[in-house]
Amino acid sequence: PENIMCQSRSCHQIKVIDFGLTQILNPNTPLRVLFGTPEFVAPEIISFEPIGTESDMWSIGVICYVL
Repeated sequence: PENIMCQSRSCHQIKVIDFGLTQILNPNTPLRVLFGTPEFVAPEIISFEPIGTESDMWSIGVICYVL
């Protein structure tokens, strides 16, 4: 995805960038969003259901699989 950058060509480190759409999760309030790169978002985002940290883990898993 566009928000993951390699730190340098010789180093195997990456940086996650662009936190402009981040939100702090309130455990008492369900959060629903409808944005993200379609190939990498969790199914609950696509179906506009409440999301949590599990949705982020899904996306990280897909990214690791692709890389």
